[in-house]
Amino acid sequence: ADINVHCGPDASEGEGGDGPCSICHNPKLRDGEGSERLDRMKRNHCPRRTVLGILNRPGCFQEFVVLPCRNLHIVPTVVPDELAVFAEPLAAALRVVEQDLLRERCWREEGATVAVLGDGKLGLLIAAAITLAMRREGSRKGKVMLIGRHKSKLDLLEPIRASPSEVGLVLVDSTTEEGQGELRAAAKSCDVAIDATGNANGFEQAMQLLIPRGVLVLKSTCAAGVEKGLNLSTIVIDELVVVGSRCGPIDMALELLRSDGESGGPLLLADLLKRMVQHTFKLEDARLAFRKASERGVLKVVIEM
Repeated sequence: ADINVHCGPDASEGEGGDGPCSICHNPKLRDGEGSERLDRMKRNHCPRRTVLGILNRPGCFQEFVVLPCRNLHIVPTVVPDELAVFAEPLAAALRVVEQDLLRERCWREEGATVAVLGDGKLGLLIAAAITLAMRREGSRKGKVMLIGRHKSKLDLLEPIRASPSEVGLVLVDSTTEEGQGELRAAAKSCDVAIDATGNANGFEQAMQLLIPRGVLVLKSTCAAGVEKGLNLSTIVIDELVVVGSRCGPIDMALELLRSDGESGGPLLLADLLKRMVQHTFKLEDARLAFRKASERGVLKVVIEM
């Protein structure tokens, strides 16, 4: 289908449409380090932001959609639609890279050890994105551990694990005795642990993997408490850093997809994304697609327009 885009002047730079946001448009944040903070605030943390289909802005199952032009991204011609649909979740995975939580640790002689907890769609993408980013940035050594409970999902990353590199990828099935042994051996050994379990208990599991002064990254947004209460003493005793991480840079995700498509080598990322699409529906079967997507364990459902 043809898409017609009309770019008129935005009513305002503020997300709410009633005039500029006083925080995001503070003139003191225009230069130097302040401009970086300004860009970050405007993208993710404007107090008057709206979120398509989530916060104060309807979703886009419409014939016509009104959005600020700055929210539109051009998909490179080498990136097919079947991969472009992953731009948003891949961007969320790359937010950990953008937050620069690994750089100092990756350049040590022994490299960094990163644990990713959770083998859902986001956990798979985080493990893949961090592994490929560490490899492309020339890390001397390093290891990424993906810890999950579903062998079929962990196996989706087998091609990346098997590709030769100084930065290894380890797939840990925590439902097996071997996996439990690997978890015990990994205790207090990880520089960074990323909780993408979607489970309130993932927070405490991640803490147990970290070295003193390690970084715990929260991707889960569970509101419910842990089963036996949350013990925060490890954070104090080991001086852990806890960092929230959510929406990421769409442009960085599209660039990673583009470079993967033009690399001339094994399309490791493209291969993973294609295999994550478990069901494809026609537009007239959209209701069936939503029902399928809501089933437990389903990674990705695509609707063909």
